[in-house]
Amino acid sequence: MTQHDINARDFGRLEAEVEQLRTELREHKEESKVALKTATAKIDELLTLANKGKGAWWAGMLMASGFGAIISHLAYLWKN
Repeated sequence: MTQHDINARDFGRLEAEVEQLRTELREHKEESKVALKTATAKIDELLTLANKGKGAWWAGMLMASGFGAIISHLAYLWKN
């Protein structure tokens, strides 16, 4: 293929298409960065809420374990 085989109009269209694709790629990169920052902020917020709720979770586990222990002891006394 020589330089004369290349159509100048087709080459110009190809250059314009490449530039358009580069522009779209830049836009997608920016959108991805924004989406990643948003997701990171939401995860941080969820972790904060989980850390605040730890005390209530442990209290619930304590009550459930205590209730289970009492029922088990009463069942043992009733069986014997």
